Amino acid sequence: MNSDLVFLPASQLAQAIRERQVSAEESVQAYLAQITRHNPAINAIATLDEMGALQRAREADRTLAAGETWGPLHGVPITLKDNFETQGLRSTAGDPSFSKNIPGQDAVVASRLRQAGAIILGKTNVSPQDRSQQTSNYLFGRTANPWKSDLTAGGSGGAAAVAAGFTALDIGSDLAGSLRIPAHFCGVFALKTTAGRVPSQGYLTRRDPAHWLAGWQALGELRSIGPTARSIAGLRLALMAIADRDKPGLQTSPQRMLHQRRIAWSDTWGDFPINAEVSQAVRSFAAQLADQGAQVQYQAAPGINLEQAWELSAQLMSSLDFVEANFFTRTSQLAFSWAPAPRRPVRPILSGWIGGAAAACLRPGIARLMELRTEMTNQIEQFLQEWDAWLAPVFPRPAFPQDLKASPHQLSDPLRLQTDIDGTQVGQVAAGIACAGIFNLTGHPVVTIPIQITRAGLPIGVQVLGRRWDEMNLLAVAGQIAEVAGGFHPPPRLISENAV
Repeated sequence: MNSDLVFLPASQLAQAIRERQVSAEESVQAYLAQITRHNPAINAIATLDEMGALQRAREADRTLAAGETWGPLHGVPITLKDNFETQGLRSTAGDPSFSKNIPGQDAVVASRLRQAGAIILGKTNVSPQDRSQQTSNYLFGRTANPWKSDLTAGGSGGAAAVAAGFTALDIGSDLAGSLRIPAHFCGVFALKTTAGRVPSQGYLTRRDPAHWLAGWQALGELRSIGPTARSIAGLRLALMAIADRDKPGLQTSPQRMLHQRRIAWSDTWGDFPINAEVSQAVRSFAAQLADQGAQVQYQAAPGINLEQAWELSAQLMSSLDFVEANFFTRTSQLAFSWAPAPRRPVRPILSGWIGGAAAACLRPGIARLMELRTEMTNQIEQFLQEWDAWLAPVFPRPAFPQDLKASPHQLSDPLRLQTDIDGTQVGQVAAGIACAGIFNLTGHPVVTIPIQITRAGLPIGVQVLGRRWDEMNLLAVAGQIAEVAGGFHPPPRLISENAV
């Protein structure tokens, strides 16, 4: 097995295949060997299409030998989160009700990736219906963090698969950090695109959005689709393959040097507790950027009232959960709507979650929440007119221990499961909403970049926020920031095990 090959950034692998330095079949074989060796312990790959991937790779090599290419991802092995329909390949969303679902068609993103020349190796594991900070479901079990197996890899397995060398790229979705938080936990790069940038047709939910009532349809804008990769160049390559071309902002403005960049940053999220090592990592990294000549300035929040943003985010996400969920979940949410407001620091988030189900029952209630969403979106957009990017923590702490006794249903309960933040217990789902969910509320694009390794040997990432519909310029500044950070580092234990 070529261990160097499976940790190569996707853009470099694509170039190596085009230049005939390595064949597509060799690439697929290397990834399959890595999956065979390490996936039993990590469990990031839920469904594997070994025969189909090898057949497609051989076709890719024959096509290249004839002097033709399929596209910019010609011969590159990739995966998709198991929420996306893939023709002829089981697609479950981690939900037992979809356990035998073998679609007759591809989701739009899967079709576009094939058209760009990618080879779909299989599907990555998910938390049921995107509702947890831990990946575990009744069909495929738990996904472990490739850096330390007793820790969570986040709410979806794509970042673990990319970090472990199981795939060159993974395409996932982000409802409250489901791309960004796993990337932070696993030490890789992720892009949450602007809401509406990438079409969601073929994304599995219990209720087809086409059948939602008119007042509910805007709730679907909370979920963004995007890639996870081992470099900024890989994110850019994937974005150009899956994005709608009729939307603005896929052109990069004239490039500027890092010393010409204005970068705001914060190491806190209001009074929400943040682990000291995470805060220190962001502060130290901001100082590194300043040392490299960037114009860096501390900003406590991106032009918004955080408590209002948290409550509104929770209300809308709870409303979406209510619309998409089954009858039992809806009933329990309505019962909780009469519960007393929880104590700080999570009070705005959990009181918003409790009340969101009630808002979902009335279209005028949703309409008012969406008006407030527009106001907050405009406030952040105005703030960003002065900055090329804004940096902030992705999650209040590095990866935390998995709750081995909790069921998949319990893992997705925002009112119960806790994690420790330097002695303060906060809800795992609430922590994701506090740091990441507000940008699902406003629909802004965000890149996660790994910036540091903790004393315990775990990665820490940072969020890089950009203007709506401006992903290419966001990726340009994120690329400069990533150069200062040093890029992707494979989990050391996988490197040592591969060497044996």
